[in-house]
Amino acid sequence: MDYEHIFTERGKSYLSALKTYPNVLANELSTAIRMCNLEYGQTLLTIPSACENVEIYMPTGLNIHHQAFETNKTLSELTDISYCTFDSIPCDEKSVDVVLSLATLHHCTQEERRSFYNEALRVLKPGGRLIIGDVLLGSDQDRWLNIFVNQYNPLGHAGMFWSEADVVHLESCGFTVKTEICKYTWDFPDMLSMYDFIRKLFYVYAVSDADIQNGLQEYLHVKDGVHMFQWTLMYFIASRP
Repeated sequence: MDYEHIFTERGKSYLSALKTYPNVLANELSTAIRMCNLEYGQTLLTIPSACENVEIYMPTGLNIHHQAFETNKTLSELTDISYCTFDSIPCDEKSVDVVLSLATLHHCTQEERRSFYNEALRVLKPGGRLIIGDVLLGSDQDRWLNIFVNQYNPLGHAGMFWSEADVVHLESCGFTVKTEICKYTWDFPDMLSMYDFIRKLFYVYAVSDADIQNGLQEYLHVKDGVHMFQWTLMYFIASRP
């Protein structure tokens, strides 16, 4: 699995970005929780957890039972988050209300995704939902990752991104599917923090500040002196009948 290899190599750098700048992805994580549409007493799985604590973005008073899993052994060991594979979630059949997977499945093949869909379907209760948020095919984020990051990351980046055509793969596993495009910003305290976060998160240490800024301008349309940029994900809300 490409995901396993990538984050074994760059796990410490990835975690350093999240720890040093814990608020940068606040809008992304709060959007993901909003898309889960959680109700009182429900059970939520985040898989992979992306090593982020989504609980702080949950509405208060809902008494949500949350369990995080990491699908990369190195990240699991570095964070003490429980490890599992995409095709073997250690939960009972029909025991979970919502499964959330955020911005990681683009590293997986269609076959690997299908194994995950089937496993999510197994653990979900009737009426439960699999929520997938990932990069939209042909978007600015697609170009940033598969052109800019691919150029400067020594491991490359060849994400298999998402479109409406992916609905049929989820439907063929038994889900009823809706889609939604969500836009928000990644916000930084200053320019140097933005450059440092990008180097750590995307593992592009060899690139200069000027090249990062040029890449941000070309692919994400960020103007000089602006220390934020828009991010967009496509969401699939896949319900078990």
